[in-house]
Amino acid sequence: AEHGIRDTNSGLVGSEMCIRDRFAPGILFGPKTEPLRRLVVHHTGWPPEWPLNNVLAYDIARRIGCVVPETKLVRLVINQQDQGLYFLTTHLNQTQMASYFGHEDFSLYRSRSENAHESIKFYHHHIKALAYTRSVDLSMAEVSARIDDDNLARHFLSFIFCGTTDHCQGVLVKDNRQTDSKAFMINWDMDHSFIDVAREVFKQKRHEHRLHFRQPGWSRFVKENENVYCAQQTLFTRLLNEVPEYRQQVLRLTMDLLNHRIDAEFLSERLNYYESLLRNSDFEYREHLRKLREFCAKRPDFIRSEMQTHFSLGASHLCRMQAPAGTALIVDGYLERDGYTGGYFASMPIRVELSANDQARFSQRLVNGRAMADYPLTLTVDKP
Repeated sequence: AEHGIRDTNSGLVGSEMCIRDRFAPGILFGPKTEPLRRLVVHHTGWPPEWPLNNVLAYDIARRIGCVVPETKLVRLVINQQDQGLYFLTTHLNQTQMASYFGHEDFSLYRSRSENAHESIKFYHHHIKALAYTRSVDLSMAEVSARIDDDNLARHFLSFIFCGTTDHCQGVLVKDNRQTDSKAFMINWDMDHSFIDVAREVFKQKRHEHRLHFRQPGWSRFVKENENVYCAQQTLFTRLLNEVPEYRQQVLRLTMDLLNHRIDAEFLSERLNYYESLLRNSDFEYREHLRKLREFCAKRPDFIRSEMQTHFSLGASHLCRMQAPAGTALIVDGYLERDGYTGGYFASMPIRVELSANDQARFSQRLVNGRAMADYPLTLTVDKP
């Protein structure tokens, strides 16, 4: 079964589909996906001329380590009529989340939706009470007892990297069958990424014109904003400002992600993939892809410059590691082959070791031409 909303200008602009049980296992997104019960079909016409915003932002968020709905760009045909370019996602409702967990004993709160009383209480206890109670200082122990603090960090780092402005969305969920389970966020609706929608679509002149890759990232979250009514944002900002341990955890995670996860190779692969799909569409994609490629190429350095400004971290330096072809290095827990280059602030240590198979092949390790006896190596980069 399916239902949709029609608009005389843009055709079928949104649709939700119920999937029959016999089509559920592995349909559309591969065999590792939980069985589908609800599927959302989104039009790519918003924001205008930016059809890849959601799908690319979801790819980046997934790479960062966020929980995101399964997503696929498609050409939609209904009753033999071509509807154009759309993208599919799994629906984040009770039915689909029961499929995700494999049972129905879970709590769920959906931002910007009507929620049952129990769901509102769940959200208040795990987010709002921590964000807005000022009688006691925040502590990592208190926060970590209720929510997955690493998930919260990755959730907001996806918005920081993508320049997402309409970010107070998503779903808070918790598996009540697991005694050590914590509440965590699932990303949703990241179409306001890579672009200042307020200025470029709604033409709000109060918004300063800036290049796309210079959309505020950290600047949106390092200070509390009394005009922002988003409890999870307030909680994240308070943790950054009031809990040094959490701030260091998030800053380190940011550098690891820029160096190892959302690197040039990954971003280029995703853009090349979507360009190959758009070649077969009627959409004139070249200028759109040009802007996205510029964003992805220049955004990492912009994020680092924001970190320097807001956290007084000093200059960022490159660290280059050379190794024979086929050698696997493990840098800060991430596997890197055939050498490695990454950016680091002076105060951040780098841990380097060889894979178990490669350790016996080396007689010594050199840092700036000097033999190092300690292993694994722990380095800091204090100059170019």
